[in-house]
Amino acid sequence: HKPTMRKKLLLADDSITIQKVVELTFPSDEFEVVTAGNGRLAVDKALAFLPDIVLCDVIMPQLDGYQVCETLKADPKTRDIPIIFISAHDAPVEKVRAFRAGAVDYVTKPFEAEEVVARVATHLEMSRLQRETASRKAEPSAWVAP
Repeated sequence: HKPTMRKKLLLADDSITIQKVVELTFPSDEFEVVTAGNGRLAVDKALAFLPDIVLCDVIMPQLDGYQVCETLKADPKTRDIPIIFISAHDAPVEKVRAFRAGAVDYVTKPFEAEEVVARVATHLEMSRLQRETASRKAEPSAWVAP
């Protein structure tokens, strides 16, 4: 049987602990996890690595999570990558700001590993379906005008 393609996950978080937790949470046979310890590096790695999904902390050196999200959403190469915020901040205003920046989800730290895995799986599937729909719309129709 052919090997399944590993999903590429970019984690932008300055916490080494969170980096290790995420690396251990996502099985290496299914996910290639790349980490970035600050916002500027996260943008650079996203543009180079073109991940399938991004997990992004809010408070980071150089660029914060909102700036990372807005920068990736402004670039056609990374615009459609789902971004999930992970943050210790639970205030509704923070969540609203994350969604306005273009995030698809917001997980509060400390998080349950299973919850993050489930949310990542859901958003990867939604992203796949959106790409399929977009490619079908882009295909020329078999219908020809008389």
